[in-house]
Amino acid sequence: MSGYVSRRVTKSCKCTQCCVALHRNDGSTLTVDSLTMRKNRGGLIKPRSDVYDIIKTTDKHLRTIASSTSHPLKTMANVQADVQNMVIEELRNKVFKELEQHFLDQHLVDEDDHCVQLIKHISSLFIRTLMYHHGKLFTQRFVHQNKPSRRHELTKTYLFLGQ
Repeated sequence: MSGYVSRRVTKSCKCTQCCVALHRNDGSTLTVDSLTMRKNRGGLIKPRSDVYDIIKTTDKHLRTIASSTSHPLKTMANVQADVQNMVIEELRNKVFKELEQHFLDQHLVDEDDHCVQLIKHISSLFIRTLMYHHGKLFTQRFVHQNKPSRRHELTKTYLFLGQ
C-alpha cells in the first residue's frame, strides 16, 4: 500500500526534491521479503520507511477514531483533518530528516512547509483509498446482502433486452 501511495503522491508533487525523497532506493527503504522480490516484475516501487511510518501512524489513528465511535466514519465530519493533525503532531520532526534544510528554505508564512504538505498528502491519499475500500465492502455486505447483483445473475437477459 505504501508503494502505491508513494507513486500517486509522486505524480501530483511539484517539488522534485520531495518527489525523490518519497521512493529512494538506498538503505532507508523498507526490507522486502523474498516473495515480493520474486513476484516483482519491475513495476513495484519500494517506498521509504518514512512513507511507511506515515501510513502506519495514519492507520493507527484512524482505527482509534473508528473504535471510539459507533457510527460509520463516512458520516463523521472532519475525520480526515483530525487524523492528519494527529499524524502531523506525532511525526513532524521524525520523518524526512535529510530534507530539513529544504523544508526550512521553502517555508512560507501563510503556507505549510513541504514536510507538512507531504504528510497531509500521503495521509489523505491513504484515508481516501481506505474509505473507498470500506465503502465497497459495506455495499457488498449490507446493501446487496452478499448476493451478486441482478445484472450479474441475468446478464444475457439485460444485454439482449428487447431484441
